[in-house]
Amino acid sequence: MTELKDIPGPRQHGAYPERAADCRSAIEPAYMDHTSAGTEDEQKLEAGELSDVMIALSNRARHAGWSAEESDAAIAAIAAQRVAGG
Repeated sequence: MTELKDIPGPRQHGAYPERAADCRSAIEPAYMDHTSAGTEDEQKLEAGELSDVMIALSNRARHAGWSAEESDAAIAAIAAQRVAGG
């Protein structure tokens, strides 16, 4: 099994202007590892459902210090971009 990339936490505590972008940047490499390894469920993504990968990444991001709301929003944005072909 491929070793998972760490998800770094926020640069500082509390709100700051680039926090949402930082969250996405922190999560995206780990997400892309899963898609490259073929462990992401493309059918669930296309249906707008949470996949096991998305749930696991959200849990890992929260453990790193991101809130559930910001990690889920970042993961949804990354997944939507992937489904759109980006």
